[in-house]
Amino acid sequence: MIQLTLAKDKIDNLVVSCKTSKHTIKINKQEGALVYSSWVIGKDSSDKPDLILNNGTWKRDGTGGNGKYDFQNKDYKHVIQDGTGVCVEYCGYYLEIYLKEKKILVTK
Repeated sequence: MIQLTLAKDKIDNLVVSCKTSKHTIKINKQEGALVYSSWVIGKDSSDKPDLILNNGTWKRDGTGGNGKYDFQNKDYKHVIQDGTGVCVEYCGYYLEIYLKEKKILVTK
């Protein structure tokens, strides 16, 4: 199960902070760009991240408040879905990982 919280922090421009069963994930805004950072559970987020993905995008999905954060890493795409607006399948945030456009992981 993924636990995500939406946060706004003026110091480090935190946009989203979440935990899956294996990772802590944070999305920050740095110089106007979205940055995805993740750490293996057990590491502190003040440690160097195990993975950093730069130049993410935010795309709104319709008018209900839903959308997604996309981050590309070569053939992999990490997507944080924001389903907190109008609920269809799932209400809340969740992580999807794609390999060459094929969904290989969904963590809700």
